[in-house]
Formats: sequence, structure tokens, C-alpha cells
Amino acid sequence: MTLRAVILAICGLIVLSAFAEYAFGHVSGLLIGLQAVVVLALIAFERRRYRPVVKDAAAQWLPTGEKFEDPSSGKTVEVYENPHTGERDYRPA
Repeated sequence: MTLRAVILAICGLIVLSAFAEYAFGHVSGLLIGLQAVVVLALIAFERRRYRPVVKDAAAQWLPTGEKFEDPSSGKTVEVYENPHTGERDYRPA
């Protein structure tokens, strides 16, 4: 379970308990419930903001010109990058 899922679950429980308190006539829980709703919204929208938008599903791997010796295998490795996602791939030279 990721930290994101844990935070979403906790905020969901806070919102539910705030509504339950309001149903029983306690208005004090609404502020905490509102804050939990704001946190839920921020977490829901943060993934779209910080991930690059990929226009084409096909990966376009371009060589970066970097080469190095892989310490585990001892072989020379070339570095390729997908400019759409920022991913890097290490291929034997």
C-alpha cells in the first residue's frame, strides 16, 4: 500500500466522520471535514500536474551520447532517453 493510498483512506474517514458529526448536530467537525476534502482534491489532481503529457503511445528512444561501463556486468552500456516521458533506458553497446 502506498503513502498516497493511506492518505486518501485517512482523509476519506475524516470526511465520513465529519458528516456523521454534522448529522448528530455537531458543527465543529465541518472545518476538519472541509480540510480533508481539500487534501483529497489536491491529491487527486497532483498526478495530472506533475506527469508529462504523452502525445504518442509509441516510445521514441533517442541516444543521449552517454556511455559507461556497467559495474555489475563489466560491459559498456549506452543510455537512451524517451523525450516525452523522461524515462531512461540502458542498452548494451
